[in-house]
Amino acid sequence: MSDWIGMEQADFDLREGAVLADLLAEIFNAFREKSPEQLWNHEHGAFARPVRAFTGESPINDTGAPLTEGQEVIFCLMLAGG
Repeated sequence: MSDWIGMEQADFDLREGAVLADLLAEIFNAFREKSPEQLWNHEHGAFARPVRAFTGESPINDTGAPLTEGQEVIFCLMLAGG
């Protein structure tokens, strides 16, 4: 993903009580112009491919999951193959 948006890391200031969906919206707003169709479905405002979010080594499986101040979230594109 970082190759497509041209950054390894980005910081976002979210409101208190923010959830993963809020972070996803901020990411889209910040990188809308740099996000190719392979990464982001502009019509639906969502990732076009399966993407997993992690904090530490734990996956975040719910877009309603609360985030805490200073929490680092890592996104990984899911790849299929054999």
